[in-house]
Amino acid sequence: MAKQQPYTYRILSRCRGSEVTKGESILCDTDLRIIYGWPGFPERFVKIIEEEFNGEVVKKDQIRVIIDHMCPPRDQKQCEYLELVRESCKKLDLECWDMKGIGHNLAIEQGWVKPGMLVTHFDAHVASVGAVGAFGFGSAVEMIVPFMTAKCWLDVPPVYRIDLSGKLAQGVMGRDLLHYMVDSVGRTKSFGGTVLEFYCGEDTGLTVDDKMTICNLINYLGAMSAIFVPQGEEKSSDDCYEEIIRIDLSELEPFLGCPPATNYAAPLSKHIGKKINMALIGTCSGGGLNDIETAAKILRGKAVGKDVKLYVCPSTNQIFNDAIDKGYIKDLVSAGAFISSPTCDFCYGRAVYLQSGHRAISTSPLNVPGRFGSKEAEIFLASPAAVAVSALHGEITDPRSVYNEQGRSGL
Repeated sequence: MAKQQPYTYRILSRCRGSEVTKGESILCDTDLRIIYGWPGFPERFVKIIEEEFNGEVVKKDQIRVIIDHMCPPRDQKQCEYLELVRESCKKLDLECWDMKGIGHNLAIEQGWVKPGMLVTHFDAHVASVGAVGAFGFGSAVEMIVPFMTAKCWLDVPPVYRIDLSGKLAQGVMGRDLLHYMVDSVGRTKSFGGTVLEFYCGEDTGLTVDDKMTICNLINYLGAMSAIFVPQGEEKSSDDCYEEIIRIDLSELEPFLGCPPATNYAAPLSKHIGKKINMALIGTCSGGGLNDIETAAKILRGKAVGKDVKLYVCPSTNQIFNDAIDKGYIKDLVSAGAFISSPTCDFCYGRAVYLQSGHRAISTSPLNVPGRFGSKEAEIFLASPAAVAVSALHGEITDPRSVYNEQGRSGL
């Protein structure tokens, strides 16, 4: 494969079987198709499979069906719907991951995704797989094509290269980089329909959880996807990219996603002292083991503010178990946190609620009005460190204040 292509194009060229060029519409093979048990799959997809494909699913070993919404079901209708999903998977002999974790996180944890793979899903947050060098993109309603054929149509996207240097300071996490980019380059550039390729060394302070969060939320910039290019992959020549953006991680400070939408961001320092009523650590962006560890170490031996409700939702059962084994869950419960099994319900507004005039700080993906109940409530988005420290003080607080010269491990 030609080296003088962006890494994204190397993936697409392999999947099509010939070299691709920017802007052309291509039909290519997919390596993995993920969907969650959501209205549309058991009713629409299964009906089409039975009526038009004689009940046969192409390359079914490449499909994962995830039950991660409506977990647990909150009424009879949801209960019956999830049972329909299970029955559909049995009928089609499809692998169903039933309440074992959030699909975007399971894909990496369970090793379904490898560097260089092309992964499709209903949901744009599947871009999380970019953390390990895969290209994930959301097909929305058009997911029916790859689901049925194991192929997908897409326009070869423009690619930006993000060169990261330096190392994150104590108390600064990958989430801060994402919001910083929204506040800086996102103000002046349109990334709609593009892919952002991140190049960085191994000593940046970015964990796999950090990289997953950045890729998961890259749609804040309007981008189609993001990929952390694996170590050892050569950079293409500079003129292969739309632009090269260079960021020194050592200069970053904590940032927030600000209400009323994900395309608003600002340095956390501009909102210090604002009272919060609820804090959430977890979901598909902020529920990794390192994220839980970070929060637990901040809260160990302490208690959350008396007027604050702190919720913690690990991304998968395996992360939950590991956090128990390492004592993190005990630390969090002792600090006053409510711990939930993995579920998407904290993200899509079916688990916790705010009343009018209240304010939340959360690691979850979205902060649109009404996401946590009242449309008159505010939702700030932040790193697990910032959420934990803010829950501790009952107001938005700079997480760097709790770190000593030993760094994260010194807490």
